[in-house]
Amino acid sequence: SEAEALRLTSTDDSESEPEHKKHKKRKKEKKEKKKKVKKEKEREREKERARERSRSRDDRRSRDRDRYDRDSGRTKRELDRQIEMAKRIAKKRSPERAERKADLWEHEKYDRDRSGRERERER
Repeated sequence: SEAEALRLTSTDDSESEPEHKKHKKRKKEKKEKKKKVKKEKEREREKERARERSRSRDDRRSRDRDRYDRDSGRTKRELDRQIEMAKRIAKKRSPERAERKADLWEHEKYDRDRSGRERERER
């Protein structure tokens, strides 16, 4: 019976020790799980912030693009208007001008005078 009591006592001691260790282990696992969840939440928040930043950047880009499209549309319309005006002007016939003799250059006048004098000498 003494051996049985000893066995029971030792068994009780061995059972209580793992219980304590189990509790500690559970506590540690809980703590680690909490850390892990916290890290995941932080990571998720960071991703959301990054998404927000890129979204606002995209919005800014699209606003700039819209402004550029508006401005380029305006300049395109202005160019088209000027082109149409130029076409209309080009279509019109220019008024008839009286034929005029072209002015002679100085050296041509001189050559003409000399050749006229030489003809007179030949006569």
